[in-house]
Amino acid sequence: GGRREVMEEARRTWISSTLATEMVALAAAEATLEVVVRERVPEQLGAKGSRLLDGLKQLAGHHPAVVKEAAGLPEMCYLRFTDETTSALVARVAASRGLLWKRTAYNFVSLAHDEAAIGHALDLLDTACKEVTRSTG
Repeated sequence: GGRREVMEEARRTWISSTLATEMVALAAAEATLEVVVRERVPEQLGAKGSRLLDGLKQLAGHHPAVVKEAAGLPEMCYLRFTDETTSALVARVAASRGLLWKRTAYNFVSLAHDEAAIGHALDLLDTACKEVTRSTG
């Protein structure tokens, strides 16, 4: 709003303000970073991920006919299976028991994953590896 002559001139002007109102996003980012620091999120994710990766390494050692290795970083790790068919079978068996496990690349831990959830996932993967070994062995 403004005087008529100013507003008439504004009709002939194009103003893009895509980022002019980004204060909300910046405030949200700042608040998120404050929580990350206060709650020590990287440390928590590292501890949860280490528990998962250690468990995956144990699985690899117990199921060499199915799993080549456990790899990745604690916060984002995965199992490398002996071949694509075996990988698909393990994923299918795990899913039938309620665990969606990414077969390639990485599985990420989150703050929602507690010791019980990680233990349960490892148990289900162990069961899946045993079943696939029996069915293909």
